[in-house]
Amino acid sequence: MSAESGESGESNDAIDYNELPPEKRRELCGILENFGVLR
Repeated sequence: MSAESGESGESNDAIDYNELPPEKRRELCGILENFGVLR
């Protein structure tokens, strides 16, 4: 994943899930399912 906004010094691990738009949430859920995090 690449950082799209460079205004904060936080890593990409610190993404606030609640601030993501719905399409990004679905995309992230799919990624997590692929890794077996969600069932």
